Amino acid sequence: MVPDAESATDQFLGMIANYALWPRMLLADWSPTPADVGHAVDEAVTTMLARYGRSAADPQHS
Repeated sequence: MVPDAESATDQFLGMIANYALWPRMLLADWSPTPADVGHAVDEAVTTMLARYGRSAADPQHS
């Protein structure tokens, strides 16, 4: 269980928006490829799993 799901959601969406949304709003010529956006999302998922994920060895893992 994530202790503060709202904060975790903000963190996850913030990581993605920082790459995929904000530059599009601020830079007229920003045009990342779908692969680049996919990479940013993959990295955000990896970061969230490192922070909030549980391993099978965790005694509280259910």
